[in-house]
Amino acid sequence: MSDPRAFEQRHQCIDAGMDVVWAEWPEPQYLTHVQALTTTQAVGAEDLALPDEPKWLQQIHGVDLIHLDDWAPNVAADAAWTQRPSEVAVVKTADCLPLLVASDQEPLVAAIHAGWRGLAQGMIGRAIKALPGQAKDLQVWVGPAISQVAYEVGDEVHEALVRHNASFGEHFKPAREGHWWADLVGMAITELNQAGVERVASSGLCTAQLSERFYSYRAGLPKNQESARMASLIWLA
Repeated sequence: MSDPRAFEQRHQCIDAGMDVVWAEWPEPQYLTHVQALTTTQAVGAEDLALPDEPKWLQQIHGVDLIHLDDWAPNVAADAAWTQRPSEVAVVKTADCLPLLVASDQEPLVAAIHAGWRGLAQGMIGRAIKALPGQAKDLQVWVGPAISQVAYEVGDEVHEALVRHNASFGEHFKPAREGHWWADLVGMAITELNQAGVERVASSGLCTAQLSERFYSYRAGLPKNQESARMASLIWLA
């Protein structure tokens, strides 16, 4: 059961009735000092009383992780981390994977964005290895993302992912000829485990199947909102 203090801290930044998805950590009792959530179509980051302005990234489906001490507007990166209280790390997604990371041994949080291109380049494993401390001390929550039943890809995507990591082959199911159903969340968990992160949880929410609640590129973004994305935010309280 979550620590009641964490529940109280949550409501310092949003009203109880606001539609957001709070991170559910594998062992939340060790992370009462961490706040983490994903927004929805109904509630954007601008609606939250955050402790500081989020440090937005110019995401390019790459492999770069930055420390927020090195942040500047429009910095190109797909992951960021900090050890400073109240500094808000954030990634934006609309089907891709948002991964929120926290250490229960030292003050450290991170936000990682990974789609199939990031997975094919080892983005997640690279980011975990670049963080200070030991991977076994980290907990990771995978926020709302497209699920396997809604994510059909071609042979070229299948080949790129399996070429990077043969274990990813377990996370595909055949679809029509030359196409596959891809489980990005499963691949992310595999890469996290291989990097030494044992404690991983997922929201289990599919952005494409719940496109009335979440932004989904694959399901179709709302008219005149083609650039709209959810924000997955994390900070040390």
